[in-house]
Amino acid sequence: MSDSILFLKFVATHYGFAILLGLIGYVIGKRITRRVDYDSVWEEVCISTTLGLGIVADLVFLLGLLRLLYPSVLLLALAACLIACYPVMPALAQRILTQLRSTRLLAKTVLAGAILALSLPILVRSLYPPTAFDSTMYFLASARVYAQSHQLVLTPYLRWPVLTQLNEMLFTLALLLHDDISAQVIQLLLLIILLIAVVGFCRRSFSKLTGWWAVAILVGNPLVLWVGSVGYVDIALMLFSTMAAYAFWNWFHTRRACWLTLSAAFCGFAASTKYPGLFFPLFFGIVTLFIAVRERRYSYPLHLGAVSLVIAAPWYIRNYYYTGNPVFPFLPQAFGYSFWSADDVQGILLDMHRYGVGRGVLALLSVPWQLAFHQDIFLAEAYLSPLYLFALPLIIVFSVREVALRRIVGLASAFILFWFFSSQVLRYILPAVPLISVAMAGSIDSFLRWVPLAEKLRRNFILMAIVFAAFAYEGWQYCVNTWQANGPLPVSQAQRDDYLTKQLPSYPAHKLLNGLKGSSYTLYAMQDENLAYFVDGVYKGDYFGPARYARIWDKLNNGQLLYNELKSLEADYFLINQLRMKIDVPQDSFFQSHFKPIYETKAIQLFEITDAVIGRRISEIFQNPGFESLENDRPVGWEFAGSPIVDRSGKYSFSGSVAVHCQRAGDVVYQTVVVNPGQHYLVSWEARAVVPAQTAKLQVNWTDSQGALLKEDISSVESGTEWKRYEIGLQAPAQATRATVYVSPLDPSSIWFDDVSFGKIEYTSLR
Repeated sequence: MSDSILFLKFVATHYGFAILLGLIGYVIGKRITRRVDYDSVWEEVCISTTLGLGIVADLVFLLGLLRLLYPSVLLLALAACLIACYPVMPALAQRILTQLRSTRLLAKTVLAGAILALSLPILVRSLYPPTAFDSTMYFLASARVYAQSHQLVLTPYLRWPVLTQLNEMLFTLALLLHDDISAQVIQLLLLIILLIAVVGFCRRSFSKLTGWWAVAILVGNPLVLWVGSVGYVDIALMLFSTMAAYAFWNWFHTRRACWLTLSAAFCGFAASTKYPGLFFPLFFGIVTLFIAVRERRYSYPLHLGAVSLVIAAPWYIRNYYYTGNPVFPFLPQAFGYSFWSADDVQGILLDMHRYGVGRGVLALLSVPWQLAFHQDIFLAEAYLSPLYLFALPLIIVFSVREVALRRIVGLASAFILFWFFSSQVLRYILPAVPLISVAMAGSIDSFLRWVPLAEKLRRNFILMAIVFAAFAYEGWQYCVNTWQANGPLPVSQAQRDDYLTKQLPSYPAHKLLNGLKGSSYTLYAMQDENLAYFVDGVYKGDYFGPARYARIWDKLNNGQLLYNELKSLEADYFLINQLRMKIDVPQDSFFQSHFKPIYETKAIQLFEITDAVIGRRISEIFQNPGFESLENDRPVGWEFAGSPIVDRSGKYSFSGSVAVHCQRAGDVVYQTVVVNPGQHYLVSWEARAVVPAQTAKLQVNWTDSQGALLKEDISSVESGTEWKRYEIGLQAPAQATRATVYVSPLDPSSIWFDDVSFGKIEYTSLR
């Protein structure tokens, strides 16, 4: 299959999956809301599809509780839902045919093609393999556990053992029926529905033009586009909370019970997605209570509360069943600590509250400025547009003048206050962003209506298109930049593996382990918790929970203690990721005889924990490793670059009589040898500096049979004026046939080298 056909198939299958899921959601939601009078097709699509997708997610949840998470059962359940909703389908088909027969079909097709082409940098983001930290640490990882177990189970060794996980049910559906790319494309689907909702709401409450401006302002936020393309749950919370507000204001203006029911349902979905979603049933509950008292219609808050409770309660009951705490791990003073310790809870709270500007009055007043210009203090995975700060005076003025804007700004401000006093992580503020975008667009539109000379400009399509592009440009440019940085889209398994290896350096170790053991192993990993999704077996190791790092830290200097602790955790393998911090493993004989390296790079080490004692034998490969054999005053087998000095007096050598002095970075000693792919090697060397605190460098270049460079392993060490031995274990990459080992100083260092060794490591079991 050619690369172009493979690419088209890859894109078509994943977007086709999301479109099909969206149609299923629309059909289910439309059937349930068949008696609702919609203001526009935009409103119909967003309300129906959001409701339907929430119901599909709850269906997956129910199947998980019943231990029926199998692809065949899920497909039968979805088919049954479609059969029950069949009356919707003929009308939907007729509407599609009518549009296809439209006299303006060509113009619509051209416009759609232009929009699609311009949106390509945004659309392609979700098609890259998952690498976002929380996604591979928990959100997708928990969904994979459920899909593999065919049921909802406790996940005590992931960062969060239980949580409200409505959006993860859509991830589970994607993993059961397709793959993790589809899970990310579902998030893009939710983002598109959110944009449709913004258009629909603005058409009903303001004007068509306001809706399009609000969409442009919203997609001008790189953070919004980021959460709409990765396996996080924030876009789902944004959608459900926005739909709850949309339906609530429709009820407020019409007093039709169906809109209150829909608002309550979306509140329930929001609370089922993430704990901050509880804000919305509480906020709208207070508002309905105020209205009920004023109008003496006390059923309003009961109606909203009952529907929200029925939808959200199962998640909190599940939390309580496993931990005794419906909002685990929060409020331990009321519900206890369960299998988390007090230190765990304190640690997670400190981690959540260490970002932001503080909690004082002055800090609160500084929030708009900080959100515009200093977003890094809020742990920003991507950024929000600073345009909101410049539009703030306009928003304040017109929200005072217009009731509709005042209500939107009031809800957004209430949520921002909730965010300010809870956890000031930037993406946690996202549920307020669609509301503020609508308020900003509405304020601009009101300003143009208010200025007499601007009315004609407001009706100029070209000028308004330019304004739309200006609002959306920052988000679009962000997607272009990340597309260029990520490179070509990986569509084959080999391309996917290469991409993940570049993004996640420990991925090859997990891939190797999965290939060796399948799912029948337990891995304990340190500083690698965000690779939990890629572990086919049981993953253990995190800052919190029963396999916390605190159990390991103080045992890293004793092989016997480390072995005993890992065995108590039932670990078969031990992985160390040193990219975030330096972690020294024990150097004693017990560690060397019970921890067998099976994958090594400079930063990643993977060991098999063996019950039987293992012995290590090193077979030297280098010719003349001690430099003792000379020919024409050059060590036999070695090549020089620059002007290394060979001394044969014995006064400067570590052993024997010969040592090599490299006085600058350009003085390099190297040798090329034949290697076996995947073989483990030990590189060691003796070095001393002419003066204290000098730096020596060792570099290994691995090449294939064609001489193409596969990988570089580089190690820099600080040398003193006394001889010291340095060594590093390495593993030859797949397809490697040769290795060239270079030793040299780093400027301005001057280093003596001796006994440079490159040995093949072989392990044997000892009695």
